[in-house]
Amino acid sequence: MTFDQTISDEGRSIKIDALLLNWHDEERTTEAINRLLDEELVRNVIVVDNESSGRLRPQVRPRVGLIEQAENRGFAGGINPGLRSSLERGVDAVLVINTDAYLLPGALERLRDAFEVTRSDGVPVGLIAPRVMNTDGSPQSTGGSFNPWFASTDDLSSRAIDYLTWACVLVPSTSLERIGLLDESFFMYWEDVDYGLRVLDGGLHLLTVPDAIAVHEKSVSHSKAGGVIDRYSARGLTVLCLKRRGPALWFGLPFRVAGRLLIRLVTRRSPHFVAQGVFDGVRAHRQAKDHRRAVNGGSAHDLTPSREIP
Repeated sequence: MTFDQTISDEGRSIKIDALLLNWHDEERTTEAINRLLDEELVRNVIVVDNESSGRLRPQVRPRVGLIEQAENRGFAGGINPGLRSSLERGVDAVLVINTDAYLLPGALERLRDAFEVTRSDGVPVGLIAPRVMNTDGSPQSTGGSFNPWFASTDDLSSRAIDYLTWACVLVPSTSLERIGLLDESFFMYWEDVDYGLRVLDGGLHLLTVPDAIAVHEKSVSHSKAGGVIDRYSARGLTVLCLKRRGPALWFGLPFRVAGRLLIRLVTRRSPHFVAQGVFDGVRAHRQAKDHRRAVNGGSAHDLTPSREIP
Protein backbone atom coordinates (compact mmCIF):
# COMPACT_ATOMS: atom_id res chain seq x y z
CA MET A 1 0.00 0.00 0.00
CA THR A 2 1.16 3.50 -0.78
CA PHE A 3 0.76 5.62 2.34
CA ASP A 4 1.99 8.96 3.59
CA GLN A 5 2.35 9.87 7.25
CA THR A 6 -0.61 9.73 9.63
CA ILE A 7 -1.67 12.56 11.85
CA SER A 8 -1.15 12.56 15.58
CA ASP A 9 -3.69 10.73 17.76
CA GLU A 10 -3.23 13.23 20.58
CA GLY A 11 -6.58 14.33 21.96
CA ARG A 12 -8.54 11.65 20.08
CA SER A 13 -10.87 9.58 22.24
CA ILE A 14 -11.11 6.90 19.56
CA LYS A 15 -9.18 6.31 16.36
CA ILE A 16 -11.36 6.15 13.24
CA ASP A 17 -10.20 5.45 9.70
CA ALA A 18 -12.45 6.05 6.69
CA LEU A 19 -12.47 3.50 3.87
CA LEU A 20 -13.45 4.09 0.23
CA LEU A 21 -13.64 1.66 -2.69
CA ASN A 22 -12.99 2.97 -6.19
CA TRP A 23 -13.77 1.35 -9.52
CA HIS A 24 -13.01 3.59 -12.51
CA ASP A 25 -14.54 6.71 -10.95
CA GLU A 26 -11.55 8.80 -9.92
CA GLU A 27 -13.42 12.10 -9.99
CA ARG A 28 -16.11 11.01 -7.55
CA THR A 29 -13.58 9.22 -5.36
CA THR A 30 -11.40 12.33 -5.18
CA GLU A 31 -14.42 14.35 -4.06
CA ALA A 32 -15.16 11.74 -1.40
CA ILE A 33 -11.55 11.83 -0.17
CA ASN A 34 -11.68 15.59 0.24
CA ARG A 35 -14.99 15.45 2.12
CA LEU A 36 -13.61 12.89 4.55
CA LEU A 37 -10.41 14.84 5.13
CA ASP A 38 -12.61 17.68 6.36
CA GLU A 39 -13.99 15.41 9.09
CA GLU A 40 -11.97 16.11 12.24
CA LEU A 41 -12.70 12.65 13.62
CA VAL A 42 -11.23 10.85 10.60
CA ARG A 43 -7.68 9.77 11.32
CA ASN A 44 -6.82 8.52 7.84
CA VAL A 45 -8.64 7.87 4.57
CA ILE A 46 -7.87 4.52 2.96
CA VAL A 47 -8.75 4.09 -0.72
CA VAL A 48 -8.82 0.68 -2.37
CA ASP A 49 -8.62 0.99 -6.14
CA ASN A 50 -10.15 -2.03 -7.88
CA GLU A 51 -8.80 -2.73 -11.38
CA SER A 52 -6.47 0.18 -10.81
CA SER A 53 -5.37 2.48 -13.62
CA GLY A 54 -2.96 4.37 -11.37
CA ARG A 55 -4.85 7.62 -11.78
CA LEU A 56 -5.49 7.93 -8.04
CA ARG A 57 -1.78 8.01 -7.14
CA PRO A 58 -1.66 11.84 -7.07
CA GLN A 59 -4.19 11.72 -4.23
CA VAL A 60 -1.69 10.07 -1.87
CA ARG A 61 -0.78 12.66 0.76
CA PRO A 62 -0.71 12.93 4.56
CA ARG A 63 -3.73 11.03 5.93
CA VAL A 64 -4.50 9.35 2.58
CA GLY A 65 -3.46 5.79 1.78
CA LEU A 66 -3.93 3.92 -1.50
CA ILE A 67 -4.18 0.19 -2.11
CA GLU A 68 -4.09 -0.69 -5.81
CA GLN A 69 -5.52 -3.99 -7.07
CA ALA A 70 -4.88 -5.14 -10.62
CA GLU A 71 -8.22 -6.96 -10.83
CA ASN A 72 -11.77 -5.97 -10.00
CA ARG A 73 -12.27 -8.09 -6.89
CA GLY A 74 -15.77 -6.83 -6.22
CA PHE A 75 -17.07 -5.12 -3.10
CA ALA A 76 -15.97 -7.62 -0.45
CA GLY A 77 -12.62 -8.26 -2.13
CA GLY A 78 -12.05 -4.52 -2.31
CA ILE A 79 -13.16 -3.58 1.19
CA ASN A 80 -11.30 -6.37 2.99
CA PRO A 81 -7.74 -5.17 2.18
CA GLY A 82 -8.66 -1.75 3.52
CA LEU A 83 -10.09 -3.24 6.71
CA ARG A 84 -6.95 -5.30 7.19
CA SER A 85 -4.78 -2.23 6.70
CA SER A 86 -6.67 -0.25 9.32
CA LEU A 87 -6.59 -3.14 11.80
CA GLU A 88 -2.83 -3.40 11.40
CA ARG A 89 -2.49 0.25 12.43
CA GLY A 90 -4.58 -0.24 15.56
CA VAL A 91 -7.72 1.77 14.86
CA ASP A 92 -10.79 1.48 17.06
CA ALA A 93 -13.29 1.61 14.19
CA VAL A 94 -13.49 1.98 10.42
CA LEU A 95 -16.06 4.13 8.66
CA VAL A 96 -16.88 2.30 5.42
CA ILE A 97 -18.65 4.65 3.04
CA ASN A 98 -19.47 4.54 -0.66
CA THR A 99 -17.94 7.18 -2.88
CA ASP A 100 -21.48 8.18 -3.91
CA ALA A 101 -22.51 8.78 -0.28
CA TYR A 102 -21.77 11.55 2.18
CA LEU A 103 -22.45 12.34 5.82
CA LEU A 104 -24.44 15.37 6.89
CA PRO A 105 -22.71 17.68 9.40
CA GLY A 106 -22.48 16.16 12.86
CA ALA A 107 -23.31 12.63 11.71
CA LEU A 108 -19.89 11.15 12.38
CA GLU A 109 -19.79 12.74 15.82
CA ARG A 110 -23.11 11.08 16.64
CA LEU A 111 -21.85 7.71 15.40
CA ARG A 112 -18.71 8.20 17.51
CA ASP A 113 -20.79 9.09 20.56
CA ALA A 114 -22.93 5.96 20.13
CA PHE A 115 -19.79 3.87 19.80
CA GLU A 116 -18.24 5.33 22.93
CA VAL A 117 -21.40 4.94 25.01
CA THR A 118 -21.92 1.31 24.04
CA ARG A 119 -18.24 0.54 24.62
CA SER A 120 -18.18 2.16 28.06
CA ASP A 121 -21.45 0.43 29.01
CA GLY A 122 -20.13 -2.94 27.87
CA VAL A 123 -22.80 -3.36 25.18
CA PRO A 124 -21.49 -5.77 22.52
CA VAL A 125 -22.22 -3.84 19.32
CA GLY A 126 -21.09 -5.28 16.00
CA LEU A 127 -22.03 -2.48 13.60
CA ILE A 128 -23.26 1.10 13.92
CA ALA A 129 -25.03 2.85 11.06
CA PRO A 130 -26.62 6.22 10.35
CA ARG A 131 -30.02 6.70 8.80
CA VAL A 132 -29.39 6.54 5.04
CA MET A 133 -31.47 8.87 2.87
CA ASN A 134 -31.98 9.28 -0.86
CA THR A 135 -31.03 12.58 -2.46
CA ASP A 136 -34.71 13.59 -2.55
CA GLY A 137 -34.95 13.26 1.23
CA SER A 138 -36.84 9.98 1.27
CA PRO A 139 -35.53 7.15 3.47
CA GLN A 140 -33.32 4.56 1.80
CA SER A 141 -32.25 2.38 4.72
CA THR A 142 -32.98 2.46 8.43
CA GLY A 143 -31.83 -1.08 9.13
CA GLY A 144 -33.04 -4.10 7.20
CA SER A 145 -34.68 -7.44 7.80
CA PHE A 146 -34.26 -10.70 5.88
CA ASN A 147 -37.19 -13.06 5.22
CA PRO A 148 -35.74 -16.53 4.54
CA TRP A 149 -39.05 -17.94 3.26
CA PHE A 150 -39.05 -15.53 0.33
CA ALA A 151 -35.31 -14.76 0.30
CA SER A 152 -36.30 -11.09 0.40
CA THR A 153 -35.14 -8.01 2.25
CA ASP A 154 -36.75 -4.88 3.62
CA ASP A 155 -34.32 -1.96 3.99
CA LEU A 156 -36.89 -0.02 6.03
CA SER A 157 -37.72 -2.75 8.49
CA SER A 158 -40.29 -2.13 11.19
CA ARG A 159 -39.27 -5.28 13.05
CA ALA A 160 -35.99 -6.64 14.40
CA ILE A 161 -32.98 -5.58 12.33
CA ASP A 162 -30.98 -8.33 10.61
CA TYR A 163 -28.45 -6.22 8.71
CA LEU A 164 -27.16 -2.72 8.04
CA THR A 165 -26.22 -1.41 4.64
CA TRP A 166 -22.50 -0.97 4.02
CA ALA A 167 -23.17 2.12 1.92
CA CYS A 168 -22.23 3.83 5.19
CA VAL A 169 -21.42 1.95 8.37
CA LEU A 170 -19.07 2.24 11.32
CA VAL A 171 -17.30 -1.06 11.93
CA PRO A 172 -15.63 -1.50 15.34
CA SER A 173 -12.28 -3.28 15.19
CA THR A 174 -13.51 -5.66 17.87
CA SER A 175 -16.21 -6.85 15.46
CA LEU A 176 -13.64 -7.61 12.77
CA GLU A 177 -11.52 -9.51 15.26
CA ARG A 178 -14.51 -11.51 16.51
CA ILE A 179 -16.66 -11.95 13.39
CA GLY A 180 -14.06 -11.64 10.62
CA LEU A 181 -14.06 -9.77 7.35
CA LEU A 182 -16.61 -9.75 4.55
CA ASP A 183 -17.11 -13.06 2.76
CA GLU A 184 -15.55 -12.67 -0.69
CA SER A 185 -17.73 -15.45 -2.12
CA PHE A 186 -20.35 -12.75 -2.75
CA PHE A 187 -18.30 -10.47 -5.04
CA MET A 188 -21.00 -7.79 -4.71
CA TYR A 189 -24.56 -7.63 -3.35
CA TRP A 190 -25.93 -9.51 -0.32
CA GLU A 191 -22.62 -9.44 1.59
CA ASP A 192 -24.08 -6.82 3.93
CA VAL A 193 -27.03 -9.09 4.74
CA ASP A 194 -24.64 -11.98 5.35
CA TYR A 195 -22.43 -9.92 7.62
CA GLY A 196 -25.34 -8.60 9.66
CA LEU A 197 -26.61 -12.13 10.23
CA ARG A 198 -23.10 -13.25 11.18
CA VAL A 199 -22.90 -10.39 13.68
CA LEU A 200 -26.14 -11.55 15.29
CA ASP A 201 -25.00 -15.18 15.20
CA GLY A 202 -21.86 -14.05 17.02
CA GLY A 203 -23.87 -12.57 19.89
CA LEU A 204 -23.37 -8.91 18.93
CA HIS A 205 -25.95 -6.19 18.28
CA LEU A 206 -26.72 -3.99 15.28
CA LEU A 207 -27.21 -0.34 16.16
CA THR A 208 -28.75 2.47 14.12
CA VAL A 209 -28.39 6.14 15.07
CA PRO A 210 -31.44 7.95 13.62
CA ASP A 211 -30.11 11.47 14.16
CA ALA A 212 -26.92 10.66 12.23
CA ILE A 213 -27.78 11.01 8.54
CA ALA A 214 -25.98 9.91 5.39
CA VAL A 215 -27.13 10.65 1.85
CA HIS A 216 -26.56 7.98 -0.78
CA GLU A 217 -27.00 8.41 -4.53
CA LYS A 218 -27.93 4.77 -4.90
CA SER A 219 -28.25 4.66 -8.68
CA VAL A 220 -24.67 5.86 -9.16
CA SER A 221 -23.33 2.63 -7.71
CA HIS A 222 -25.19 0.60 -10.34
CA SER A 223 -25.03 2.73 -13.43
CA LYS A 224 -21.91 1.29 -15.03
CA ALA A 225 -22.53 -2.41 -14.44
CA GLY A 226 -25.35 -2.94 -16.94
CA GLY A 227 -26.91 -6.40 -17.30
CA VAL A 228 -24.35 -8.07 -15.06
CA ILE A 229 -26.25 -6.63 -12.07
CA ASP A 230 -28.64 -9.58 -12.46
CA ARG A 231 -25.73 -11.99 -12.43
CA TYR A 232 -23.98 -10.52 -9.39
CA SER A 233 -27.22 -10.26 -7.42
CA ALA A 234 -28.24 -13.84 -8.23
CA ARG A 235 -24.77 -15.04 -7.26
CA GLY A 236 -24.90 -13.26 -3.91
CA LEU A 237 -28.42 -14.46 -3.15
CA THR A 238 -27.42 -18.04 -3.95
CA VAL A 239 -24.35 -17.90 -1.72
CA LEU A 240 -26.38 -16.40 1.14
CA CYS A 241 -29.11 -19.04 0.94
CA LEU A 242 -26.57 -21.87 0.70
CA LYS A 243 -24.88 -20.53 3.83
CA ARG A 244 -28.09 -20.02 5.80
CA ARG A 245 -29.67 -23.32 4.66
CA GLY A 246 -33.14 -24.12 6.03
CA PRO A 247 -36.11 -22.25 4.51
CA ALA A 248 -33.82 -19.77 2.77
CA LEU A 249 -32.30 -22.56 0.70
CA TRP A 250 -35.27 -24.87 0.17
CA PHE A 251 -38.05 -22.29 -0.24
CA GLY A 252 -36.71 -18.76 -0.52
CA LEU A 253 -34.05 -19.30 -3.18
CA PRO A 254 -36.22 -21.34 -5.62
CA PHE A 255 -39.09 -18.87 -5.17
CA ARG A 256 -36.94 -15.81 -5.77
CA VAL A 257 -34.99 -17.24 -8.72
CA ALA A 258 -38.16 -18.52 -10.40
CA GLY A 259 -39.73 -15.09 -10.02
CA ARG A 260 -36.73 -13.34 -11.53
CA LEU A 261 -36.59 -15.75 -14.47
CA LEU A 262 -40.33 -15.38 -15.12
CA ILE A 263 -40.18 -11.57 -15.07
CA ARG A 264 -37.34 -11.56 -17.58
CA LEU A 265 -39.14 -13.95 -19.89
CA VAL A 266 -42.36 -11.93 -19.74
CA THR A 267 -40.52 -8.67 -20.40
CA ARG A 268 -38.48 -10.33 -23.18
CA ARG A 269 -35.22 -9.82 -21.39
CA SER A 270 -32.60 -12.52 -21.38
CA PRO A 271 -32.72 -14.77 -18.30
CA HIS A 272 -29.11 -15.76 -18.98
CA PHE A 273 -27.56 -13.48 -16.36
CA VAL A 274 -29.82 -14.74 -13.58
CA ALA A 275 -29.13 -18.38 -14.42
CA GLN A 276 -25.40 -17.74 -14.71
CA GLY A 277 -25.42 -15.96 -11.37
CA VAL A 278 -26.97 -18.99 -9.66
CA PHE A 279 -24.26 -21.23 -11.11
CA ASP A 280 -21.60 -18.71 -10.06
CA GLY A 281 -22.97 -18.71 -6.52
CA VAL A 282 -22.98 -22.50 -6.25
CA ARG A 283 -19.40 -22.62 -7.53
CA ALA A 284 -18.22 -19.83 -5.22
CA HIS A 285 -19.84 -21.48 -2.20
CA ARG A 286 -18.27 -24.83 -3.08
CA GLN A 287 -14.84 -23.22 -3.47
CA ALA A 288 -15.22 -21.56 -0.07
CA LYS A 289 -16.11 -24.92 1.49
CA ASP A 290 -13.10 -26.54 -0.15
CA HIS A 291 -10.93 -23.76 1.25
CA ARG A 292 -12.31 -24.29 4.76
CA ARG A 293 -11.81 -28.04 4.40
CA ALA A 294 -8.16 -27.48 3.57
CA VAL A 295 -7.69 -25.01 6.42
CA ASN A 296 -9.62 -27.03 8.99
CA GLY A 297 -7.97 -30.37 8.27
CA GLY A 298 -10.71 -32.16 6.37
CA SER A 299 -13.88 -30.57 7.71
CA ALA A 300 -16.06 -28.67 5.25
CA HIS A 301 -17.54 -26.71 8.16
CA ASP A 302 -15.92 -23.62 9.57
CA LEU A 303 -14.49 -24.72 12.92
CA THR A 304 -14.59 -21.08 14.02
CA PRO A 305 -18.05 -20.09 12.72
CA SER A 306 -17.85 -16.47 13.80
CA ARG A 307 -14.86 -15.90 11.52
CA GLU A 308 -15.11 -16.13 7.75
CA ILE A 309 -12.00 -14.41 6.50
CA PRO A 310 -11.29 -15.44 2.90
